[in-house]
Amino acid sequence: MIRKIVIACLISILAGTAIFNSFPIVPYLLEQARGQAKMIFGARNIEAVLEDPAIPDSIKVKLKLIQEIRTFSIDELGLNANKNYTSYYAPKANDNLLLLTATKPYSFENYEWSFPIIGKVSYKGFFNHERAQTEMKELAAMDYDTDLGRVAAWSTLGWFKDPVTSGMLKRQEGQLADLIIHEISHGTIYIKDQTELNENIASFIGVEGARKFLKKKFGADSKELESYVSRQKDEKIFSEFVLDCMKRLETLYKSFPKDAEDSYKSIQKYILISQFYNEISNLPLTDPDRAKRIFGKDPYPNNTFFMSFKRYQFQQDEILEKFNELDKNIEKLIKYYKELYK
Repeated sequence: MIRKIVIACLISILAGTAIFNSFPIVPYLLEQARGQAKMIFGARNIEAVLEDPAIPDSIKVKLKLIQEIRTFSIDELGLNANKNYTSYYAPKANDNLLLLTATKPYSFENYEWSFPIIGKVSYKGFFNHERAQTEMKELAAMDYDTDLGRVAAWSTLGWFKDPVTSGMLKRQEGQLADLIIHEISHGTIYIKDQTELNENIASFIGVEGARKFLKKKFGADSKELESYVSRQKDEKIFSEFVLDCMKRLETLYKSFPKDAEDSYKSIQKYILISQFYNEISNLPLTDPDRAKRIFGKDPYPNNTFFMSFKRYQFQQDEILEKFNELDKNIEKLIKYYKELYK
């Protein structure tokens, strides 16, 4: 009952803040609060799930691993301790969170949404799938490139008790550690109006934290660490390739005459993107087919695809340089960025 009262109060506060700032956002905030509350109240404590004989051992193994990852992120990495990922929820198909992004078609300028407290962000989550589809169509009608996809996990920055979902458990040990540590990082450091920096910091901490965790749990010569490091090498190569493609697209966009027809610009855009797809075969990847699946061919990706890599990967070298300056200490790294943007 106490939990219900607290969340009801939080919903009221959010709604009140929204009314003060912008009337149209009220229904959206209430829908998100209801979707999150459904997950919170539908989740079971992991300890109870582990004791349930009806739960398959394969699920229990992953839940125990998540408990270890969570403890490691707090004790070894210095991330904030909260109740996130101490409960388990198996969503139905229509319970999944959808994420909407939008970008101008011939420049890399995100559409941004403004929210009370957290400020401007370049993506918008939806538990209401019909509402997500409607808003995506509205943005497409405004000539934005759009993307609407499912997300594996998300952070409510400590406002709610984020559960482990069944979709997370499909990941291998390294990817699971990376995901959990990434999301816990958001509850430790969040800089208002800095979506790209927030995601790049969390991505960096997720990778570094996952490597440290795998080495400690499985050993420096373990197949778990080797597999994760190998996949990370592929992802780095592919990310750098996509970011380079983005620069080449930007050059193309700037070359268009002011009076160029959209039909001409669209053809030139997708001719270049098709070239990118063919170039993937030349990358030194252990699994080029996976990279091709991510890039997509039917249809080819639009600007939102390239911006998603910028959102999560563009500042990795800069953060790594600062990390090395700070004795490769994640706590010092977090403190540095908090001080820089306070």
